[in-house]
Amino acid sequence: MARRRAKQPDTGPLAEVTKRDFVAIAQILCEERASTNLKERLAGYFRSQNPRFDTARFMRATNACRVQE
Repeated sequence: MARRRAKQPDTGPLAEVTKRDFVAIAQILCEERASTNLKERLAGYFRSQNPRFDTARFMRATNACRVQE
């Protein structure tokens, strides 16, 4: 039986960024009406740092602001 290797801790620049952080970033981009180009560039960078980053979900979130009361 083959032994599994322990997963190495991620030490990249986004290692400490949580889902909550990405949600907040998307919210800010939406509220500030950021350009599509900026949103796509950020999504591309996030994806390059985290292969599990869901670009389509992020882009939808940047276009659907939740109203803060």
